[in-house]
Amino acid sequence: RSANYSMNTIQNYFNCFLQFCYYCQLKGFEKNDLSCDQVNRSVLELSTRNGYGISMRHSLINAVLYYYKVVLGRLEYRNGIIRPKKDQEHR
Repeated sequence: RSANYSMNTIQNYFNCFLQFCYYCQLKGFEKNDLSCDQVNRSVLELSTRNGYGISMRHSLINAVLYYYKVVLGRLEYRNGIIRPKKDQEHR
């Protein structure tokens, strides 16, 4: 709320982050110790396994980045997660 996000956005990011936490738990990862590359691979695998579309992938990335950058203060994660590009048909 302090970032002026809508309630819908907050709930969406919360749900995405819970999925990321559950994924880390299943894999035996300590999410606070993951490198940028490990986070990137985890987000890619999680979104691919669940068949997420571009919009949902961006929400997952935004939620995870918020955690690492804002909550943990690890600014090096800013550009560490690769974002999917929009499909040609959506341009």
